[in-house]
Amino acid sequence: AALSFGQLFELTTPMLVMPFGVFKAQGRIMKSTKAWRDEALAAGSLVEHEEGSSQIVIFISHTWWDRSFTDATNDPNNPYDKGAPDWQTGENKNLKWRVICAGVQRLLEQEGLKEEEVSLWVDWQSIYQDDEAEKLKGVVSLIRYATLCQYMLVPTEEAELVGVATRCPDRIP
Repeated sequence: AALSFGQLFELTTPMLVMPFGVFKAQGRIMKSTKAWRDEALAAGSLVEHEEGSSQIVIFISHTWWDRSFTDATNDPNNPYDKGAPDWQTGENKNLKWRVICAGVQRLLEQEGLKEEEVSLWVDWQSIYQDDEAEKLKGVVSLIRYATLCQYMLVPTEEAELVGVATRCPDRIP
């Protein structure tokens, strides 16, 4: 049998996604550490995405905004084990979470999607952040994860898109 486009890319660890309603209710982007992940998986608030399921998944593609953040789960001997995708303190705390929620809500309305059918893939909570071997498997699987998603959202801090930045109206078949 011929491989599909997505199957050309490695899937070395399961794709973990969060139902949009759960994401909205938690009030922030969570860090995938063992205690949080075990609880989220047991509660069904973090789920393994099955290829071919009817679930609509949105891939959140972004740069990390709070690049120097560390907490007790970071490895002080690893100079790269720092940062957070969203502001962790100050007046902009959880700004990206708010931008993502607003963007997904707009997409639901624009595309006529039902909230209960939509899940999000967000790196900080979908890739292990406390196990280097598992983290690398998630990073290696990024392109495959993207091919399993129906939409991609790129949140920014800019209030308005200018220049070459734009909303992409056409989906790749």
